Amino acid sequence: MTQRPAASTFAASLRSGRKDARSRPAEGSPAEGAAGRPVAEPTLEPFRRAFVGSLRELHRPCGAITFVSGSPSPVQAVAEAIALTPYRIPTLVVPASGVLTQAAEAEGAHAATGVAWSGRPGSVRVAAGDDVEAVSRELGPGGVVAAFFAADGFEHAEVDALSRDRLCLFGAGAQGPSVFVVDDGKVRSGRVAAIRFDGAGSPIVEAASACRLVSEPMTVTQLDRGLVSSLDGEPALDVLTAKAGGGRHGGLILLAVHDLADPARALVRAIRGVDPARKAIAVSADLNVGDRVSFAVRDASAAKDALSEAARRAERQALGSQPTFGLYLTCSGRGRSLYGEADIDVRILKKRFPKIPMAGMYSAFEVVPWGAGSSKVQLMNGVFALFRAPS
Repeated sequence: MTQRPAASTFAASLRSGRKDARSRPAEGSPAEGAAGRPVAEPTLEPFRRAFVGSLRELHRPCGAITFVSGSPSPVQAVAEAIALTPYRIPTLVVPASGVLTQAAEAEGAHAATGVAWSGRPGSVRVAAGDDVEAVSRELGPGGVVAAFFAADGFEHAEVDALSRDRLCLFGAGAQGPSVFVVDDGKVRSGRVAAIRFDGAGSPIVEAASACRLVSEPMTVTQLDRGLVSSLDGEPALDVLTAKAGGGRHGGLILLAVHDLADPARALVRAIRGVDPARKAIAVSADLNVGDRVSFAVRDASAAKDALSEAARRAERQALGSQPTFGLYLTCSGRGRSLYGEADIDVRILKKRFPKIPMAGMYSAFEVVPWGAGSSKVQLMNGVFALFRAPS
Protein backbone atom coordinates (compact mmCIF):
# COMPACT_ATOMS: atom_id res chain seq x y z
CA MET A 1 0.00 0.00 0.00
CA THR A 2 1.40 3.38 -1.01
CA GLN A 3 2.01 5.68 1.93
CA ARG A 4 0.18 8.98 1.62
CA PRO A 5 2.14 12.22 2.02
CA ALA A 6 2.01 14.26 5.22
CA ALA A 7 1.41 17.44 3.23
CA SER A 8 0.51 18.50 -0.30
CA THR A 9 0.66 21.74 -2.26
CA PHE A 10 -1.81 23.18 -4.74
CA ALA A 11 -1.56 25.98 -7.29
CA ALA A 12 -3.71 27.48 -10.04
CA SER A 13 -3.93 30.52 -12.27
CA LEU A 14 -7.11 32.53 -11.76
CA ARG A 15 -8.66 33.53 -15.05
CA SER A 16 -10.63 36.77 -15.23
CA GLY A 17 -14.32 36.43 -15.97
CA ARG A 18 -17.79 36.86 -14.59
CA LYS A 19 -20.23 34.58 -12.86
CA ASP A 20 -22.40 32.60 -15.29
CA ALA A 21 -25.64 31.45 -13.73
CA ARG A 22 -26.11 28.87 -16.52
CA SER A 23 -22.88 27.04 -15.76
CA ARG A 24 -23.22 23.59 -14.26
CA PRO A 25 -21.66 22.91 -10.86
CA ALA A 26 -18.45 20.93 -10.92
CA GLU A 27 -18.30 17.47 -9.41
CA GLY A 28 -18.23 17.72 -5.63
CA SER A 29 -19.72 21.24 -5.53
CA PRO A 30 -23.18 21.78 -4.05
CA ALA A 31 -25.80 22.66 -6.64
CA GLU A 32 -27.36 26.11 -6.49
CA GLY A 33 -30.65 26.02 -4.59
CA ALA A 34 -30.15 22.48 -3.28
CA ALA A 35 -28.42 23.76 -0.16
CA GLY A 36 -29.31 27.44 -0.48
CA ARG A 37 -25.78 28.32 -1.63
CA PRO A 38 -24.54 29.57 -4.99
CA VAL A 39 -22.19 27.63 -7.22
CA ALA A 40 -18.56 28.80 -7.05
CA GLU A 41 -17.61 31.25 -9.78
CA PRO A 42 -16.58 29.28 -12.90
CA THR A 43 -13.27 31.17 -13.25
CA LEU A 44 -12.18 29.62 -9.96
CA GLU A 45 -12.81 26.06 -11.10
CA PRO A 46 -9.07 25.36 -11.79
CA PHE A 47 -8.31 26.42 -8.24
CA ARG A 48 -11.15 24.35 -6.79
CA ARG A 49 -9.89 21.26 -8.61
CA ALA A 50 -6.33 21.85 -7.43
CA PHE A 51 -7.42 22.46 -3.82
CA VAL A 52 -9.71 19.43 -3.62
CA GLY A 53 -7.18 17.24 -5.44
CA SER A 54 -4.49 18.19 -2.95
CA LEU A 55 -6.67 17.27 0.01
CA ARG A 56 -7.59 13.94 -1.58
CA GLU A 57 -3.90 12.99 -1.54
CA LEU A 58 -3.82 13.20 2.26
CA HIS A 59 -4.93 10.50 4.67
CA ARG A 60 -6.52 12.86 7.18
CA PRO A 61 -6.32 16.56 6.12
CA CYS A 62 -6.59 18.86 9.11
CA GLY A 63 -5.55 22.33 7.90
CA ALA A 64 -4.49 24.48 4.96
CA ILE A 65 -3.09 27.90 4.08
CA THR A 66 -3.86 29.56 0.75
CA PHE A 67 -2.06 32.60 -0.69
CA VAL A 68 -3.84 34.65 -3.36
CA SER A 69 -2.39 37.33 -5.64
CA GLY A 70 -3.79 39.59 -8.34
CA SER A 71 -5.33 43.04 -8.67
CA PRO A 72 -8.15 43.53 -8.03
CA SER A 73 -7.70 40.82 -5.43
CA PRO A 74 -9.82 37.67 -5.88
CA VAL A 75 -9.10 36.62 -2.27
CA GLN A 76 -12.72 36.74 -1.08
CA ALA A 77 -13.91 34.72 -4.08
CA VAL A 78 -11.21 32.13 -3.39
CA ALA A 79 -12.30 31.90 0.26
CA GLU A 80 -15.91 31.41 -0.83
CA ALA A 81 -14.85 28.72 -3.31
CA ILE A 82 -13.05 26.86 -0.51
CA ALA A 83 -16.17 27.09 1.65
CA LEU A 84 -18.17 25.38 -1.12
CA THR A 85 -15.94 22.30 -1.24
CA PRO A 86 -16.96 19.15 0.64
CA TYR A 87 -13.97 19.52 2.98
CA ARG A 88 -14.43 21.30 6.32
CA ILE A 89 -10.83 21.86 7.37
CA PRO A 90 -9.73 25.19 8.89
CA THR A 91 -8.08 27.25 6.14
CA LEU A 92 -6.34 30.61 6.16
CA VAL A 93 -6.73 32.65 2.94
CA VAL A 94 -4.19 35.47 2.58
CA PRO A 95 -4.03 38.23 -0.07
CA ALA A 96 -0.51 38.81 -1.39
CA SER A 97 1.39 40.76 -4.04
CA GLY A 98 2.75 37.47 -5.37
CA VAL A 99 2.73 33.76 -4.59
CA LEU A 100 5.16 30.87 -4.82
CA THR A 101 5.54 27.11 -4.62
CA GLN A 102 8.62 24.90 -4.44
CA ALA A 103 8.72 25.07 -8.24
CA ALA A 104 8.39 28.77 -9.07
CA GLU A 105 7.45 32.28 -8.01
CA ALA A 106 4.65 34.37 -9.51
CA GLU A 107 4.82 38.12 -8.84
CA GLY A 108 1.70 40.17 -9.50
CA ALA A 109 -0.15 37.42 -11.38
CA HIS A 110 -3.74 36.33 -10.71
CA ALA A 111 -2.86 33.08 -8.97
CA ALA A 112 -3.45 31.05 -5.84
CA THR A 113 -1.11 28.61 -4.13
CA GLY A 114 -1.08 26.85 -0.82
CA VAL A 115 -0.31 23.82 1.28
CA ALA A 116 -2.53 21.38 3.16
CA TRP A 117 -1.37 18.89 5.76
CA SER A 118 -2.52 15.84 7.68
CA GLY A 119 -3.11 15.51 11.41
CA ARG A 120 -5.59 14.68 14.08
CA PRO A 121 -8.99 16.43 13.97
CA GLY A 122 -9.03 19.64 15.97
CA SER A 123 -5.27 20.06 15.91
CA VAL A 124 -5.55 23.32 13.97
CA ARG A 125 -7.43 26.44 15.02
CA VAL A 126 -8.07 29.59 12.98
CA ALA A 127 -9.39 33.01 13.95
CA ALA A 128 -9.99 36.33 12.20
CA GLY A 129 -11.21 39.76 13.26
CA ASP A 130 -10.43 43.42 13.69
CA ASP A 131 -9.57 43.13 17.39
CA VAL A 132 -6.22 41.37 17.83
CA GLU A 133 -6.92 40.66 21.52
CA ALA A 134 -10.15 38.86 20.57
CA VAL A 135 -8.30 36.87 17.91
CA SER A 136 -5.68 35.88 20.47
CA ARG A 137 -8.35 34.69 22.93
CA GLU A 138 -10.06 32.64 20.22
CA LEU A 139 -6.78 30.91 19.36
CA GLY A 140 -6.11 30.11 23.00
CA PRO A 141 -2.94 30.71 25.03
CA GLY A 142 0.56 29.58 24.10
CA GLY A 143 1.30 27.46 21.07
CA VAL A 144 2.84 28.18 17.67
CA VAL A 145 0.93 30.70 15.55
CA ALA A 146 1.25 32.04 12.01
CA ALA A 147 -0.45 35.43 11.75
CA PHE A 148 -1.17 37.70 8.81
CA PHE A 149 -1.97 41.37 9.28
CA ALA A 150 -3.72 43.64 6.79
CA ALA A 151 -1.14 46.23 5.77
CA ASP A 152 -3.80 48.97 5.62
CA GLY A 153 -3.84 50.66 9.03
CA PHE A 154 -1.41 48.20 10.61
CA GLU A 155 0.02 48.97 14.07
CA HIS A 156 3.17 47.30 15.46
CA ALA A 157 1.40 46.84 18.80
CA GLU A 158 -0.79 44.19 17.14
CA VAL A 159 2.23 41.91 16.79
CA ASP A 160 3.22 42.52 20.41
CA ALA A 161 -0.28 41.61 21.59
CA LEU A 162 -0.50 38.40 19.58
CA SER A 163 3.04 37.16 20.30
CA ARG A 164 2.78 37.57 24.07
CA ASP A 165 3.38 34.29 25.97
CA ARG A 166 3.49 32.15 22.82
CA LEU A 167 6.12 29.58 21.93
CA CYS A 168 6.50 31.17 18.51
CA LEU A 169 4.72 33.72 16.33
CA PHE A 170 5.71 34.32 12.72
CA GLY A 171 3.86 35.77 9.76
CA ALA A 172 3.62 38.67 7.36
CA GLY A 173 1.77 41.76 6.23
CA ALA A 174 -1.00 41.06 3.72
CA GLN A 175 -2.08 43.29 0.87
CA GLY A 176 -5.32 45.23 1.31
CA PRO A 177 -7.74 45.72 4.21
CA SER A 178 -8.71 42.13 5.15
CA VAL A 179 -7.45 38.60 5.65
CA PHE A 180 -9.79 35.59 5.53
CA VAL A 181 -10.39 32.27 7.24
CA VAL A 182 -12.70 29.44 6.25
CA ASP A 183 -13.90 27.28 9.14
CA ASP A 184 -16.63 24.63 8.97
CA GLY A 185 -17.77 25.97 5.60
CA LYS A 186 -18.09 29.57 6.82
CA VAL A 187 -16.01 32.52 5.66
CA ARG A 188 -14.82 35.16 8.12
CA SER A 189 -12.50 38.11 7.66
CA GLY A 190 -10.76 40.85 9.58
CA ARG A 191 -7.68 43.01 9.82
CA VAL A 192 -5.81 40.05 11.32
CA ALA A 193 -6.17 36.33 10.70
CA ALA A 194 -4.13 33.61 12.33
CA ILE A 195 -3.73 29.86 12.49
CA ARG A 196 -2.51 27.86 15.48
CA PHE A 197 -0.61 24.64 14.89
CA ASP A 198 -0.99 21.99 17.56
CA GLY A 199 -0.55 18.87 15.46
CA ALA A 200 1.65 19.71 12.46
CA GLY A 201 4.86 19.44 14.45
CA SER A 202 6.63 22.41 15.97
CA PRO A 203 8.14 24.40 13.09
CA ILE A 204 11.65 25.68 12.84
CA VAL A 205 11.46 29.37 11.89
CA GLU A 206 14.46 31.15 10.38
CA ALA A 207 14.69 34.65 8.91
CA ALA A 208 17.12 36.06 6.36
CA SER A 209 17.75 39.71 5.56
CA ALA A 210 18.24 41.10 2.07
CA CYS A 211 20.26 44.03 3.40
CA ARG A 212 23.94 44.90 3.65
CA LEU A 213 25.19 47.41 6.20
CA VAL A 214 27.03 50.37 4.65
CA SER A 215 28.07 52.13 7.84
CA GLU A 216 29.38 51.22 11.24
CA PRO A 217 26.90 51.36 14.16
CA MET A 218 26.15 54.88 15.41
CA THR A 219 24.41 56.17 18.51
CA VAL A 220 21.23 58.24 18.33
CA THR A 221 22.23 61.32 20.33
CA GLN A 222 19.28 63.62 19.72
CA LEU A 223 15.63 63.39 18.67
CA ASP A 224 13.55 66.38 17.64
CA ARG A 225 9.76 65.94 17.41
CA GLY A 226 10.03 62.40 16.11
CA LEU A 227 12.95 63.10 13.78
CA VAL A 228 16.50 61.84 14.28
CA SER A 229 18.49 65.05 14.41
CA SER A 230 21.86 63.84 15.69
CA LEU A 231 23.96 60.68 15.28
CA ASP A 232 27.19 60.39 17.27
CA GLY A 233 26.83 64.09 18.03
CA GLU A 234 26.73 65.10 14.34
CA PRO A 235 23.72 66.34 12.32
CA ALA A 236 21.91 63.21 11.18
CA LEU A 237 21.40 64.39 7.59
CA ASP A 238 25.11 65.20 7.27
CA VAL A 239 25.94 61.71 8.55
CA LEU A 240 23.50 60.12 6.09
CA THR A 241 25.06 62.08 3.20
CA ALA A 242 28.60 61.20 4.24
CA LYS A 243 27.95 57.51 4.91
CA ALA A 244 25.40 56.56 2.27
CA GLY A 245 24.64 59.55 0.05
CA GLY A 246 25.66 60.46 -3.46
CA GLY A 247 24.13 57.38 -5.02
CA ARG A 248 27.31 55.36 -4.53
CA HIS A 249 25.42 52.43 -3.01
CA GLY A 250 22.51 52.64 -5.43
CA GLY A 251 18.87 52.08 -4.65
CA LEU A 252 16.99 52.46 -1.41
CA ILE A 253 18.77 53.49 1.77
CA LEU A 254 17.37 51.90 4.93
CA LEU A 255 18.06 52.10 8.65
CA ALA A 256 19.12 49.08 10.70
CA VAL A 257 18.22 49.43 14.40
CA HIS A 258 20.56 47.18 16.38
CA ASP A 259 19.33 45.03 19.26
CA LEU A 260 21.10 46.42 22.34
CA ALA A 261 21.21 42.93 23.89
CA ASP A 262 22.58 41.35 20.68
CA PRO A 263 24.12 43.98 18.37
CA ALA A 264 24.65 41.36 15.63
CA ARG A 265 20.94 41.41 14.82
CA ALA A 266 18.92 44.43 13.78
CA LEU A 267 15.45 45.54 12.75
CA VAL A 268 15.28 47.09 9.28
CA ARG A 269 13.25 50.28 9.01
CA ALA A 270 12.46 52.68 6.17
CA ILE A 271 13.81 56.23 5.99
CA ARG A 272 10.65 58.23 5.20
CA GLY A 273 12.28 61.54 4.37
CA VAL A 274 14.63 64.32 5.43
CA ASP A 275 14.30 67.81 6.89
CA PRO A 276 17.13 69.93 5.42
CA ALA A 277 16.36 72.87 7.69
CA ARG A 278 16.91 70.82 10.83
CA LYS A 279 19.40 68.42 9.17
CA ALA A 280 17.25 65.58 10.45
CA ILE A 281 15.89 62.34 9.04
CA ALA A 282 12.44 60.79 9.49
CA VAL A 283 12.44 57.06 10.23
CA SER A 284 9.57 54.56 10.45
CA ALA A 285 10.65 53.42 13.90
CA ASP A 286 10.18 54.29 17.56
CA LEU A 287 13.69 55.33 18.47
CA ASN A 288 15.19 56.52 21.74
CA VAL A 289 18.32 58.44 22.55
CA GLY A 290 21.05 55.85 23.05
CA ASP A 291 19.80 53.43 20.37
CA ARG A 292 22.43 52.08 18.00
CA VAL A 293 21.75 52.27 14.27
CA SER A 294 23.46 51.70 10.92
CA PHE A 295 22.60 52.58 7.35
CA ALA A 296 21.86 49.66 5.03
CA VAL A 297 20.97 48.91 1.40
CA ARG A 298 19.30 46.04 -0.42
CA ASP A 299 21.92 43.70 -1.79
CA ALA A 300 21.33 40.62 -3.94
CA SER A 301 24.51 38.79 -2.88
CA ALA A 302 23.84 39.42 0.80
CA ALA A 303 20.26 38.21 0.36
CA LYS A 304 21.35 34.95 -1.29
CA ASP A 305 24.01 34.28 1.33
CA ALA A 306 21.66 35.01 4.23
CA LEU A 307 18.89 32.76 2.92
CA SER A 308 21.35 29.95 2.16
CA GLU A 309 22.63 30.17 5.72
CA ALA A 310 19.08 30.28 7.14
CA ALA A 311 18.23 27.12 5.20
CA ARG A 312 21.37 25.43 6.54
CA ARG A 313 20.41 26.37 10.10
CA ALA A 314 16.92 24.94 9.59
CA GLU A 315 18.36 21.72 8.19
CA ARG A 316 20.70 21.31 11.16
CA GLN A 317 17.90 21.90 13.64
CA ALA A 318 15.71 19.35 11.84
CA LEU A 319 18.18 16.50 12.35
CA GLY A 320 16.39 13.58 13.99
CA SER A 321 13.01 14.54 12.55
CA GLN A 322 11.28 14.29 9.19
CA PRO A 323 10.57 17.60 7.38
CA THR A 324 6.97 17.58 6.09
CA PHE A 325 6.37 20.99 4.48
CA GLY A 326 7.59 24.57 4.39
CA LEU A 327 6.13 28.07 4.35
CA TYR A 328 8.16 30.91 2.87
CA LEU A 329 7.11 34.54 3.40
CA THR A 330 9.25 36.98 1.47
CA CYS A 331 9.27 40.76 1.21
CA SER A 332 7.93 42.27 -2.01
CA GLY A 333 11.24 44.17 -2.11
CA ARG A 334 13.01 40.90 -2.89
CA GLY A 335 12.23 38.75 -5.95
CA ARG A 336 12.85 39.99 -9.47
CA SER A 337 13.30 43.64 -8.42
CA LEU A 338 16.27 42.63 -6.26
CA TYR A 339 17.84 39.80 -8.26
CA GLY A 340 16.94 40.82 -11.81
CA GLU A 341 15.45 37.36 -12.42
CA ALA A 342 12.76 35.15 -10.94
CA ASP A 343 12.82 32.13 -8.63
CA ILE A 344 16.16 32.79 -6.90
CA ASP A 345 14.88 32.29 -3.34
CA VAL A 346 12.83 29.23 -4.33
CA ARG A 347 15.90 27.64 -5.91
CA ILE A 348 17.93 28.19 -2.74
CA LEU A 349 15.30 26.53 -0.56
CA LYS A 350 14.63 23.73 -3.04
CA LYS A 351 18.33 22.90 -3.19
CA ARG A 352 18.38 22.38 0.57
CA PHE A 353 14.91 20.74 0.83
CA PRO A 354 14.22 19.15 -2.57
CA LYS A 355 11.44 16.76 -1.51
CA ILE A 356 9.07 18.76 0.71
CA PRO A 357 5.93 20.64 -0.41
CA MET A 358 6.28 24.40 -0.06
CA ALA A 359 4.08 27.45 -0.52
CA GLY A 360 4.40 31.14 0.24
CA MET A 361 3.77 34.76 -0.59
CA TYR A 362 5.28 38.16 -1.28
CA SER A 363 4.46 40.36 1.70
CA ALA A 364 4.25 44.00 2.76
CA PHE A 365 6.38 43.23 5.83
CA GLU A 366 7.49 40.18 7.77
CA VAL A 367 6.96 39.03 11.37
CA VAL A 368 9.93 37.19 12.90
CA PRO A 369 10.45 35.53 16.30
CA TRP A 370 12.56 37.76 18.55
CA GLY A 371 12.94 35.72 21.73
CA ALA A 372 10.61 33.97 24.16
CA GLY A 373 7.09 35.37 23.85
CA SER A 374 8.16 38.13 21.49
CA SER A 375 8.09 38.78 17.74
CA LYS A 376 9.03 41.83 15.70
CA VAL A 377 8.18 43.39 12.35
CA GLN A 378 10.95 43.22 9.77
CA LEU A 379 11.43 44.61 6.27
CA MET A 380 13.36 43.07 3.36
CA ASN A 381 13.33 39.65 5.03
CA GLY A 382 12.57 36.12 3.96
CA VAL A 383 10.94 34.02 6.69
CA PHE A 384 11.15 30.25 6.30
CA ALA A 385 9.09 27.94 8.53
CA LEU A 386 10.01 24.27 8.30
CA PHE A 387 7.44 21.85 9.70
CA ARG A 388 8.49 18.34 10.64
CA ALA A 389 7.35 15.10 12.21
CA PRO A 390 9.36 12.91 14.60
CA SER A 391 11.30 10.26 12.69
